[in-house]
Amino acid sequence: MKVVVNKNIHDVHIREFVYQNKQLLTAIFVSLLVIIGTILKLGLKNINRYVPVTPVQVSRSERRLAAEAESSKNHRRKAVVGETYNPEADKNGEIVKHHKTDAQRQNLQTNLKKILLLQNLYSEQFDQILDAFFLKTVKSGEYVIKEGDEGDYFYVIEKGTYSIIKEENGLPKVIQKYIDAGSFGELALLYSIPRSASVKAETEGLLWALDSKTFRRIIIKAAHKNRKAYLDMIKNVKILSHLTEKERMSLADNLVQKVYKDGEVILKEGDEANGMYFVIDGHVSISKNVNGKKVNMKSVEKGGYFGELALLTNAQRAATAVAKGKLTTAFLDAQAFSRLMGPCEDAMRANMEKYGIKKENIV
Repeated sequence: MKVVVNKNIHDVHIREFVYQNKQLLTAIFVSLLVIIGTILKLGLKNINRYVPVTPVQVSRSERRLAAEAESSKNHRRKAVVGETYNPEADKNGEIVKHHKTDAQRQNLQTNLKKILLLQNLYSEQFDQILDAFFLKTVKSGEYVIKEGDEGDYFYVIEKGTYSIIKEENGLPKVIQKYIDAGSFGELALLYSIPRSASVKAETEGLLWALDSKTFRRIIIKAAHKNRKAYLDMIKNVKILSHLTEKERMSLADNLVQKVYKDGEVILKEGDEANGMYFVIDGHVSISKNVNGKKVNMKSVEKGGYFGELALLTNAQRAATAVAKGKLTTAFLDAQAFSRLMGPCEDAMRANMEKYGIKKENIV
């Protein structure tokens, strides 16, 4: 029996799912890349390497092409024999820096922060990416990318109008346009597959380009490194000792790095509880307003955590958390907390009883 699906409704459901689970999907995608590289290294060259691509992992122009690229047997064969990247084997090499004016650097930095793929980088890794981009001038009518070619660069638009063109039934069809903003080219670099569409400059323009080697070395290796750091942190948090190895890995994949400056407010008394925090590096001061006066309650250091109790009791934040010096945390949102932290809830509630924590003192 043939089932007919309303495409508009289907697309809405997909967008809602991606929005609610974007951090999990990004983590899954990085994990799959590492697993695939390991399998190929072991010599299992004939395995069918089908890797689902989620919309949050690629630019809008390429996400529409992802399903087609994946289902193509020819693309899968090329992906298997193409260059693969093993972050464990890659030794840290020198990253080539390209000069930028202060204005150029600031504008590029603003654009890069909008790209989900780069949002989990540490500040040092982000700065490396920023340094490595170089400016490329394109002419009107020039093809920046040609469908079927090997992926060589990732592009971020500085200026100009660009058409994304896909060949259908032997004829070129414009499926997307970018005007003075956007990025493209990451799909082929992430999966070592040929370009799934062409990109044509409709006007003179400027593009920031990042070569494939640097792209993989910084972005994929950084994600792998961050995941290992999260796993090491999880193993040293006593409250998480109830988790199995599989549960620890799932937790690591759901953690999101958040960095704060000295004096920056992390959570505020009276706020809704949206997640909990693990301290990777630095200190946090927890305080409460009592009769109009600030009362310091405790300090949380590296290896500690805070924010979990309000989630357990569905209460508003009853205290304020402020960074003391530069602070790096791993954030677990409320939805992931309820899904993953079940085995630890009894221990967390026991802590409340042990220390006589009352509801009005919950962070």
